[in-house]
Amino acid sequence: MTDWAELTTQIHNLPETAKAEAMAILLANAELIIGLAQVRVRVDTGSLRDSIHIEQIGDSVIVKAGGLTAPHAPIIEAKYPFLKPSVDEVLPQINEQLKTKIQAVFDNVSAS
Repeated sequence: MTDWAELTTQIHNLPETAKAEAMAILLANAELIIGLAQVRVRVDTGSLRDSIHIEQIGDSVIVKAGGLTAPHAPIIEAKYPFLKPSVDEVLPQINEQLKTKIQAVFDNVSAS
């Protein structure tokens, strides 16, 4: 199975039409990861749960937690993982969706 970092690298090397499809898949699944992580995270004040968000930088889609309102995010993730299990749960679905969609893009290019 491909991990998140390898997926990002592979997407960076795709043709533009396939890259757009891949980014849409990643963004949609990142929303799912956020939802799962928000359910899994331990809640005291809710600031950590509310800090879980997506950052898109170039060809990278990153689901992060923390920041000024929740600087304790890495400590909680280390002791009570909530992000990694969420990513691990969704990753097989992402791989399958990418494989299907990108193959269809290449099939359409080949047919043209």
